[in-house]
Amino acid sequence: MDVKLAAALAGAVRAGEVSGFCRENRISRQTFYKWKRRAEVAGGALGLEEQSRRPLHSPNQTSIDVEEAIVRARKELDDVGWDSGAWSIRQRLLKLTIDGVPSESTIWRVLVRRGLITPEPKKRPKVTWRRFVWARPNDLWQIDATHWALANGRIVEIINILDDHSRVCVRTLATPTCTSAAAWNAIEHGALRWGLPTRLLSDNGTAFNQSRRNSVSQFELNLRAIGVLPIASTPFHPQTCGKVERFHQTLKKWLAKQRPARSLRELQAQLDRFVHHYNHERPHRALRGKTPASAWSAQPLAKPAAHPITDTTTITRSKTANSSGNVSLAHRHTIGLGIEHAGQVFTIMTTGADCAIFHNGRHLRSLTLDPNQKHYPVQRE
Repeated sequence: MDVKLAAALAGAVRAGEVSGFCRENRISRQTFYKWKRRAEVAGGALGLEEQSRRPLHSPNQTSIDVEEAIVRARKELDDVGWDSGAWSIRQRLLKLTIDGVPSESTIWRVLVRRGLITPEPKKRPKVTWRRFVWARPNDLWQIDATHWALANGRIVEIINILDDHSRVCVRTLATPTCTSAAAWNAIEHGALRWGLPTRLLSDNGTAFNQSRRNSVSQFELNLRAIGVLPIASTPFHPQTCGKVERFHQTLKKWLAKQRPARSLRELQAQLDRFVHHYNHERPHRALRGKTPASAWSAQPLAKPAAHPITDTTTITRSKTANSSGNVSLAHRHTIGLGIEHAGQVFTIMTTGADCAIFHNGRHLRSLTLDPNQKHYPVQRE
């Protein structure tokens, strides 16, 4: 409180001098009289202290019982290694039929208030993301390998295969090292349960795809023989295989909460338990709360080609979208990308009838070209 204003409230300002005093101290008359009333009611200086503006009653305030349920759910999720953010907590509370489950934003505020979340204002806003999803289950699988350590410190590898549309974990396989034979073993096991895909996307690891080294692995030859098109991601651009890369993170977070496996067999048993829960019980945020298995069964399945694939030549073109946000391909097809992309330059890669479109290194759209179809409209989620 300003010293002059405190003196005024003690009686130093006489009647008729209030306006001049307020102009001199750059305060309003309403502020002057507010503090004067408070000083009179409190009997002096106690009234000059700033008071809480919190209402006496907050009927919509989250109850203590619900707050405790939120904190408890976060701990339970974190203890077993699952995602424990506000969305995951809300899904757990809904599953437990807790009364009065609050919104995701309210849960987030409770976690911040309890000191369980550190806000990150510099994170990229989610509204800038544009998620691409293939239209059907088995349209495309993503495959990749990641390292893990056994209890004795021995480093092994885990091969993960993920369905792009449904996020189903087709197969996760513990292996001493990632080889073409091990990768094919994972494909065979996954196909027994989920069928075969139309395409398989991998990075440029020698076990998966050697096309950028002017060579062909046995793994690629096997895929082509059964009608599955192997696709290699852009070098040094892990975002192309972003879904399986993100799956690595979820898997490793869960494994870190388990007792360290002493052998490959024990690690595989842990992986099998994880996959069952991930596919059939855990709600997936990208699927709006559905499980991957339910999303997989909700659509007709894509299938591999009915003949071996021999044409794997990839043609890369740069195209500029017109004022309507469309690009023309080989003077036979017009592909819609959205009016917001008018005038932008895109990289278009075609392998046989398969077409993938990138902008600034980011995968924007994929489709299968039909000789009898001229225009492909914009795809919106």
